[in-house]
Amino acid sequence: METILIHEDIMNGGIFHDLCNMLKREGVKIYTGLNLANSKALDLLQRSLRREYGALECCIEIVKDIDKAVDCTHTCGSGHTDVIVTENVKFNNKLGSRFADGLRFGLGAELGISAGRILAHGPVGVGEFLQILKWSLRGKDDNEAGFTEEGQ
Repeated sequence: METILIHEDIMNGGIFHDLCNMLKREGVKIYTGLNLANSKALDLLQRSLRREYGALECCIEIVKDIDKAVDCTHTCGSGHTDVIVTENVKFNNKLGSRFADGLRFGLGAELGISAGRILAHGPVGVGEFLQILKWSLRGKDDNEAGFTEEGQ
C-alpha cells in the first residue's frame, strides 16, 4: 500500500491517530501529501502521491469528499489494486477494489505478476482454465491475513 486517503471529517478523531500509531508500531515510514502537510497534523516529509515505495513506507493524505478520493485514485493510483473503503452504503456499490489475486478467492495461483493494467475487473486465477470474473464482495473489518493458506 502506497497511499492512504482519509476524509477530513475524521482527522480530529481517534481513527487517524490510531492508524498512524499502528503504522509506526509496525515500522512503517509515513510521509504526508500536500493537504496533510498544510494541516500541520503531522510533522513529516511530504512526498508525491504517485510514488510506489516497495518498502514499509506510505503516504497519508486528507481529502474533502468521496469525489476527491475518486479523483485522487484515478490520478495517482496504480489502476490495478486501488481500493476505497467506506461505510456509506450510497457509495460502496459504486466503488470497488481492483484486486486481481485469484489465490485470495480460491481460484488458484497467479500466472505471473505484473504492475501493468489488465482488462480484468475482478480476480484472475488459473483454476481449470484462465478465469476473469467480476465479483461484488462485502465485508466487515475483514483483511487479507484471514484468507491466506495459514488463515481461513
